[in-house]
Amino acid sequence: MRYVWQVISELGTVKRGRIAIGKPLYIDSVECAFCGGSGATRKSPNTRCQVCGGSGRVNVRPPVIACAFCCGKGQPRGTDTTCPVCRGVGVASVKPPIQICSKCRGTGQQSTDRLYCMECRGVGVVSVKE
Repeated sequence: MRYVWQVISELGTVKRGRIAIGKPLYIDSVECAFCGGSGATRKSPNTRCQVCGGSGRVNVRPPVIACAFCCGKGQPRGTDTTCPVCRGVGVASVKPPIQICSKCRGTGQQSTDRLYCMECRGVGVVSVKE
C-alpha cells in the first residue's frame, strides 16, 4: 500500500480523476465527486444528487485539497454513503501553509480502524504555524 505522502514526495503531484492529490488548488467550484458531475445518483439515475442538488458542480472555498479519506471520490471505500470528511464533494478547504499529517501519514484514516484521522480530520494534511 502506498501512502499519499510517498507519492507526493516521488512525483510532486498525482492526478486521480481531475483532482490533484497533495497540492492546494485555488478554484471556486469543482465537479461533484459523489455523482461524477451527472447531477443524478449512481444507483437511481432519476434521483437528484444530494451533494450538488442536481447541478453537477459544487461551490467551494479556496484553497482546496483532494480528500485523503475518500481519495477524492466523495464516498469512502466500500460504502454508498457520502464521505464524512468532504461531505461528498471530493475536496476539503485547507489553510496554507500545509504539511502531511504525521499521525496518519497522509492517508486520512486511523491505523486501527476505518474512521478518519482525528489529527487532520481525514484531509491528510495539517496547517503549519509559521
